[in-house]
Amino acid sequence: EEVRTRPWAEERRRMYDELGPAGWSALWSATGAQLWETTAALAERIRSGVVADLAARPEDEGAVRLVLLDAVLGQHDAAWLAAFDGRGDRLTGLAEVARNA
Repeated sequence: EEVRTRPWAEERRRMYDELGPAGWSALWSATGAQLWETTAALAERIRSGVVADLAARPEDEGAVRLVLLDAVLGQHDAAWLAAFDGRGDRLTGLAEVARNA
């Protein structure tokens, strides 16, 4: 929470407040949205494969998906980083982790 989730939430809120709804939408459309579809599709393929491999019973699938939430969907950081690139240093630590992941 402190290392990954909170910095994103704070920076998204700051940028949204600065740009307003239309500006935020335009920024996202011009940057992160272009990466999101590909990233989301890949993350879903990975998640589905892991769930199929690890969930012995259908009722186990929810627990496996929950564990994978940040591990797999956290890869969407690349799309978000594109939207915030060059807009300050608040996400520098996360960007460095993403570059080396």
